[in-house]
Amino acid sequence: MRAWPLLIGACACVCSAAETPQQACRALEEALGAETALLARVVDKASAEALVPELRDCLEKLAAMRGAGEAALWSYIDNTPDAKTRMVDAMERLAREFNRLEREGFFDCAELADALAPQLQSPAE
Repeated sequence: MRAWPLLIGACACVCSAAETPQQACRALEEALGAETALLARVVDKASAEALVPELRDCLEKLAAMRGAGEAALWSYIDNTPDAKTRMVDAMERLAREFNRLEREGFFDCAELADALAPQLQSPAE
């Protein structure tokens, strides 16, 4: 899976002062699930174009989760088998959607490809 390495980096989230690592993990899992569900609805150029604004909102929410609390979050995930399994499953589902969209050439929707580009680049790029 080409997107797998970046998925891990894309999931570096913060725990706000009022949020426990468990809550941050659940929020991250939900956000990844929302992105996956959106991408699964892309079946042609028209659906891709129609979903781009909603996808951008979803990606902004994911981006807002990134930051300073990631060590606590990843420690929680690494040390909580159920959380780790759920996170891996969520990332695998998302990676499958990325791969499907890449195979389909993003249904000739440049806006979709542009919105997903940061998640699809390997960390070295």
